[in-house]
Amino acid sequence: MRAKILLVMQDFAERAALAEVIARQFGFAAVQTAGGNAALQLVSAPQPSGVRLVVMDLAMQDADGMAVLVNFRQKQPNIPVILLNGGDVDIAQALRIGVFDVLDKPVDIGRLQLLINNALKMSLLEKEYSRLVRQETGIFTFENVVGFDQGLADAVRIGH
Repeated sequence: MRAKILLVMQDFAERAALAEVIARQFGFAAVQTAGGNAALQLVSAPQPSGVRLVVMDLAMQDADGMAVLVNFRQKQPNIPVILLNGGDVDIAQALRIGVFDVLDKPVDIGRLQLLINNALKMSLLEKEYSRLVRQETGIFTFENVVGFDQGLADAVRIGH
């Protein structure tokens, strides 16, 4: 199963072009939304649609982008966020909030691919580390299962 990347960008043409690159060149599934409120609804669901990474532009018409970022990090602290910077982002504040990295616009496709791959690897390593710590302390739950296959996700959901 291909990793799903959520694109949160107001500009439709820019979002569609980036989704095309992510799907065709990088081999990931791209889920698109134009606004912060829709993105928060998508990742706040009990089953957050398998999104493993977010690429987000803070320029939004429906919400304050920084507030959406803070809310997202509180709801989904384990999903990495790559922030797109159109020149109006306080990078230090964004990094304190917990974004994986900030990428300036116009987007350098090679750097974006590198950041996506690194963020997904880091996320998997953090999940594995957390699993090992729980195993060492004798705590093992369905959350200790490491993997992103849909069949595995279905089995865990049934087990709950």
